[in-house]
Amino acid sequence: MAVVSIAFLSILYFRGFIQEFSSLSQITEWIIVLLIPFLFAVFLSGNQSWESEAYIGTLKFYEAPLRASLKTLILVSSFAYLIKEPVSRITVVSIIVMSSLALVGVRLIMSKSSFALVLNSEVAEFLVVASKDEFEKLESSQSIPARSSVSYVHRNLKTKDCPIEWEKICLELERGSFAGIIIGDSFFPGTQVASQISTLQSKKSIEVFLQSPMTTLIPRMQIIENNELIRITRPLLVGRHAVIKRTLDIILSITALIVLFPAFLVIALGVKLTSPGPVLYIDQRMGRNNNLFSFPKFRSMVVNADSMRADVLGSPDESMPDRYSRDPRITPFGRFIRRWSLDELPQLWCVLIGTMSIVGPRPILREEDIDVRKENQSRFIAKPGLTGLWQVSGRKEVLWDARMKQDVLYIETWSFLKDLLLIVRTFGTIISGKGAK
Repeated sequence: MAVVSIAFLSILYFRGFIQEFSSLSQITEWIIVLLIPFLFAVFLSGNQSWESEAYIGTLKFYEAPLRASLKTLILVSSFAYLIKEPVSRITVVSIIVMSSLALVGVRLIMSKSSFALVLNSEVAEFLVVASKDEFEKLESSQSIPARSSVSYVHRNLKTKDCPIEWEKICLELERGSFAGIIIGDSFFPGTQVASQISTLQSKKSIEVFLQSPMTTLIPRMQIIENNELIRITRPLLVGRHAVIKRTLDIILSITALIVLFPAFLVIALGVKLTSPGPVLYIDQRMGRNNNLFSFPKFRSMVVNADSMRADVLGSPDESMPDRYSRDPRITPFGRFIRRWSLDELPQLWCVLIGTMSIVGPRPILREEDIDVRKENQSRFIAKPGLTGLWQVSGRKEVLWDARMKQDVLYIETWSFLKDLLLIVRTFGTIISGKGAK
């Protein structure tokens, strides 16, 4: 709140708003202006955006302030229009933009500061109530956000809802110095236990995590009032949302094809002069609803590279990123255009004709379809994209299972604003070269 207030007062000062306030005739304009930081704080609070620790390293870190800004701008502008108050639009927009940028900037500084590093270096101990398999899965993953050092104390209950056993767990949690509790799906708490834990949270500053395979569906869950049912809505990338996404695809693909046409000619000439074979590499990839589509790229490998794939790369596993980095099939010029993702430019045509999207899960090879587990099949709901969570998270450095989970997460949490953020982050990823092979 301090960051928002400072940004607010700074804009008012530099815009000369405070100096001009000399009579009660401007009281309405002042009320409108004072609404801006208040509404901004309300919208941030509504998304639990003050809890920035949980957002570090995620799109929500950037998305929450931007969402709050857009909502504030719409509401304030609408209110000023309805009461016919000629408040300065430059002042309103400046306050909102500066508040957003200041908040994101401070969060970035705090997350990278030595103070944050010290906090994250402290060992956070969590009490884990889970089965043996769930506990082993938790230990092998980095599930707790914004923590570099975590330890676990495992408890495996005899029965799921035994009051006596849960009383012991809550007592141990209350008396111990645990940072929080993690409850596995096998011991998902009933109403009584949930109430006990909520009461405990009000007494101590602890985190509560539920380890559940249903997490990907949470954004689409709606609680039916006065009922014990939870409604799961249709995936967001269906219906009117698909129309919005398609409109963005058409606008951006047409613009990019026109602007980048000279680059197409230069790259095509470079491929032709540095390696024998065609300029374009066209393959059949798995697209939306598991349908095959023609997938073009500027050729960056030797001719017949497909026939050598199995021998060079093999099946997806933990050492796949290393094999990608040493791939002998890539030509020298091909390695250059892959480093800057220039080989992907012909896919803008696919975006224009509708077989791909600007943002979405990257299309997979036909032979990789067998490696997509049943729980990740929903990744095929969306059109494959030029960029996505996988690209901004490290590309070839991201392991197969993590990539599939990112694809599902993107689909389940899709928003128009998130697509814009992913596009912006893609440029940063290309410049850094992270994961480019």
